[in-house]
Amino acid sequence: MTSPVPRILVLQHSPESPLGVLAGPIAEAGGEITVIDCSNGIEVTDAHRRFDGLILLGGVQCAVDDAHWPHLVDLLDLIRHYREDRPVLGICLGAQLIARALGGTVFPDTHREFGFVELERCGEDDPLTGGLPERIHIM
Repeated sequence: MTSPVPRILVLQHSPESPLGVLAGPIAEAGGEITVIDCSNGIEVTDAHRRFDGLILLGGVQCAVDDAHWPHLVDLLDLIRHYREDRPVLGICLGAQLIARALGGTVFPDTHREFGFVELERCGEDDPLTGGLPERIHIM
């Protein structure tokens, strides 16, 4: 679906992990944001037909703990639908869900990870990351 005004679906997994500073640039670019709280589950049956892009935010859930968070399985299907022809962005838990949906390996670490780290750019031809410096400190 491509509408005159890009409609972005944002799935918020925890009140402590809002869209934050990403909302401004999306709105400035003319995007319409719909935020859905999915911290306790979500029905995603037709969501992939109503939006032009998907952002999955962070949260306290474990990306591979389907027993405690059974709705994650539905989110994996939603990610696969979007991936076919629309942009998908994942932050923290969202990135883990994307990796899992696309066949990557995700597992709980032995400790929590907070703070800034230095990242090395890859995907120089990617329109999203191509303009970044070769190394960047990021949270």
